[in-house]
Amino acid sequence: MNYNNWFEAQRIATRVCMVTLIFISVGCSEQHRESSKVKTQQQITTYEIPFSDIIANLPQIESYKKLLFQSNRNLKIWSCDTLLIDSIKYNHYHVGEDNGTNLLTAFHFAKRTDNNNKVFIYDVVSDNVIDYKNND
Repeated sequence: MNYNNWFEAQRIATRVCMVTLIFISVGCSEQHRESSKVKTQQQITTYEIPFSDIIANLPQIESYKKLLFQSNRNLKIWSCDTLLIDSIKYNHYHVGEDNGTNLLTAFHFAKRTDNNNKVFIYDVVSDNVIDYKNND
């Protein structure tokens, strides 16, 4: 086998490898597209309203929002800890002002970790939760 034949065989082998890799990558990307479509459809059907949006639409928070916006301040809703009251776990949500340096809490809310939509008011002093609907 002379040098030219060897060089030609090497070039053909390289092209065959490149074409094979292209077909493999196209097949994998097509399979990935199909699986991501399925995940997207599942995510759409199981979409729930975030709890922070539920809190933001409460009448007390709406009026607090208006007060903050009149004075060019920002409303912030955040969750930073979990409460254990009477052996029931709650997520603790703070509602307050973000002044750029500090987060100043004005309201405390809670939600059970096993129930996504029920709003509780968290009484910081007595370390107790009160059902929001019964408190109106």
